[in-house]
Amino acid sequence: MGSKQTVGRLGQSKGHGYYLWTLGVIWTLAIGALLAWNLKSANEQVLDLVRVQARTAYDKDVLYRFWNSSHKFVYVPVSPETPPNPYLKVPERDISTPDGIPLTMMNPAYMTRQANELGIERIGIYGHLTSLNPLRPGNAPDPWEAMALNKFEAGVKEVSSVEPLAGKQVMRLMRPLLVEQECIECHAHQGYQVGEVRGGISVSIDMTPSLVLLAGTRQQLIIGYLLLWLTGLAGLGVRARLLVKRDRERQCQEEELQRVNSELEERVAVRTLELEESTRLLEEDIRQRIAAEEEREKLAGQLRQAQKMELIGTLAGGIAHDFNNLLTPILGYSELALQRPEVSEKLQKDLRQIFGAAQRAKGLVKQILAFSRRSEHSKRPVCLREIIDEVLELVRPTFPKTIQIKEELLDPGQLVNADPGQLHQVVMNLCTNAWQAMTGKDGVLKVCMTRLACSAGAPLPHTLQADEVLCLEIRDTGCGMDAEVLNKLFDPFFTTKQPGEGTGLGLAVVQGIVHNHGGSIEVESAPGQGSCFRIYLPVCQSAGQQDTAPVEISANGEQILLVDDEADIVDLLLAGLTAYGYRVAGFTSSRAALSAFKQRPLDYALLLTDRSMPEMNGQQLATAVQQLRPELPVLFMTGYDEECGGQNEQTASGDPCLPKPLMASEVARKITALLTSRDAS
Repeated sequence: MGSKQTVGRLGQSKGHGYYLWTLGVIWTLAIGALLAWNLKSANEQVLDLVRVQARTAYDKDVLYRFWNSSHKFVYVPVSPETPPNPYLKVPERDISTPDGIPLTMMNPAYMTRQANELGIERIGIYGHLTSLNPLRPGNAPDPWEAMALNKFEAGVKEVSSVEPLAGKQVMRLMRPLLVEQECIECHAHQGYQVGEVRGGISVSIDMTPSLVLLAGTRQQLIIGYLLLWLTGLAGLGVRARLLVKRDRERQCQEEELQRVNSELEERVAVRTLELEESTRLLEEDIRQRIAAEEEREKLAGQLRQAQKMELIGTLAGGIAHDFNNLLTPILGYSELALQRPEVSEKLQKDLRQIFGAAQRAKGLVKQILAFSRRSEHSKRPVCLREIIDEVLELVRPTFPKTIQIKEELLDPGQLVNADPGQLHQVVMNLCTNAWQAMTGKDGVLKVCMTRLACSAGAPLPHTLQADEVLCLEIRDTGCGMDAEVLNKLFDPFFTTKQPGEGTGLGLAVVQGIVHNHGGSIEVESAPGQGSCFRIYLPVCQSAGQQDTAPVEISANGEQILLVDDEADIVDLLLAGLTAYGYRVAGFTSSRAALSAFKQRPLDYALLLTDRSMPEMNGQQLATAVQQLRPELPVLFMTGYDEECGGQNEQTASGDPCLPKPLMASEVARKITALLTSRDAS
């Protein structure tokens, strides 16, 4: 670890050296670039200053020319310095004053030349009037001036540069001279035209004073930037010392940090082990919580399903109650109409059709109630063939035309000890599953029933404890099931249907019902080969109590107190019972019936009332009536009531009860039986 730290510090020191050397080079290059740029700027500023002086001198010459041309001409005394201009060809070039002093005309060009010669002597500024085609040889251009004049011909307005002249460095500047209107008077014979270039004036200014000034400026800049460069290097040196000091401090801090890190690593290792154990325990707790939550959700789903089935049962009961109330007038009036001798044969045929349809509707309601009834199931000897026929009659209209239903029902009269509603549910569930397995294709649903005996060597399930059984076989040509599905087939809540299409309870309920009846269930299936369910039920050895012969109606004008909140039913029974010889007092209100009974309680031989009525139900009415006459028989009617049903058709309190829909003949026979039994007792 120590060698690694030493190597790291050496690498860090080397990195600082590279860093400082790089900054030193960059600083030197920056100072050099700035110095070069400032030296160049100072040189250009001096050149611009001298160039401005040359332009001022040029403007002075042009001003002299303009002053001269604006006065047309100027006469000056003739002298050796100003002899007459031999190149000026105009009248009155030379004149004399009245005193006899000779004068000569001085035009702008002559005056410019005189001023330039004077400028060389007095202020050291050389001016020269020149042209590419001079009349005066002294005006001939030198090479630089010739170059400038050629540029003027090309449209350039000014030419300037530093050139050597007479052993000195001078600023030479030249601008073109343009022909003006005032020039035409003297030079028209030479072909001058206004606006054309006819030469130019060059100005030359000695650069010696300016170069001295430039040298001083350069010296100051060099010294200043040298000091600045040294200052920067000194700052880098200070920075280097600070970096070295900081590295030493950082080294001490790293050593201390390494010591602390070692201690922390040991603590972290210990704490990590503790956290891993805590995490394991927490994960186990979470798994248990998740399992408990899943179980809770599962139970909640089962509860919701149970509540839904409870609601469906309640709804079915309510529908059955109202539907039975509607069927009662249909059955009753069609029965009464069939008994009338004046009804024609054709009308009787129509009435029989109505009566038969109502009877089938009555059976349909009974089948619905078989599914919705939630009371305790009672077993009795029932004919399995009749239950199968009822189920097939119920499902046949609902199956698609692509599915054929075939029956092979042997030994049709055999009985089993069972609850008819539960057997109804078993057969209905298996037929529905077979239909769904064949959805979307042609198929065959085959229902077979045979009687098997152990003595005949028939292969029976070993769980059966019976000598003879009925075997119900329901076979389909659907999609079939594989071994994995077959292993879970009867598990509660297991289903192969899509979510929301099944509860997974159907086959589990079927298995439970079959086992509760002492039977057994088997299934055979393979993918693409369809499925076959076989149900074995013990044969009932005793047929039980046989139905007694119908009671003959014998009425002797007994007074019947009739109560039902449906006016159609009251009217039907009033007419029907009256036709059979009873006197009937009909009411649609329980309270009105009770009030009438209180007025004459001894006049009534029997109370015939519906159980479900508003304000005061039938049971409450019967209780109130029997408080006045305890011996008075009571016959209940109901569209649907869980407390009124079963094989004895009586309420929980023992009072007889007739399920709707009913006919007047049924009610009359029951009334006769009740009154006869009372008289016998």
